[in-house]
Amino acid sequence: MDSDKEKNSRNEYERRYADWRNISITQLSNVNNILLTLSSSFIVFIFDKNPPSGSFYFSLKNIDWPKTIYFFAIIFLLLSIKSGVIVLFSRLYDMKFSRNIALTRKRFLLKYNGYLKSQKERVNPNFFKEIDVIILALCEKIRVVDSHDIDTLSQKQLEDKFYDLSRKTKLLGLTSWRWLKYQILFFTLNCVLYAFYRFVA
Repeated sequence: MDSDKEKNSRNEYERRYADWRNISITQLSNVNNILLTLSSSFIVFIFDKNPPSGSFYFSLKNIDWPKTIYFFAIIFLLLSIKSGVIVLFSRLYDMKFSRNIALTRKRFLLKYNGYLKSQKERVNPNFFKEIDVIILALCEKIRVVDSHDIDTLSQKQLEDKFYDLSRKTKLLGLTSWRWLKYQILFFTLNCVLYAFYRFVA
């Protein structure tokens, strides 16, 4: 009886985890889309509404504060858009590879009557790894596990390819969350600087 109760509790926790994971992914995509839309619209607004006139120059002795603030506001807005695009593509390929991982588990189970366990190796993301994995995904250098692999590869080769794909997919997921934070930060800095520019201009 206790075993059945424990099993039911475990299934319930797994169901809750899956539900909240889907909600968080949906919210991530919504925030990313909203910020990309706002940033794209805002950059048109900034250039259209009384941009500073005259040539831009920078000197520590004689700083033109309105133009300097305006310049950095534009830079942060462009960085926000760039971060949003990175989030967009990392989410796109994360979902693509996650779908393949689920399908590979099913095919592996049918052929070997066994389970492909989740990759337990800790993924430590950094800027270069994140950009590298996105470039690899965009260039189609990350190979998914297809039905031909299931039929031709040995079990060990199949597991190695699956774990490599799993590791890269996890890195893409972490990249999405990290760059969403950058996107929010850069957009916020842009809004603050532009508001300050309007105040001092």
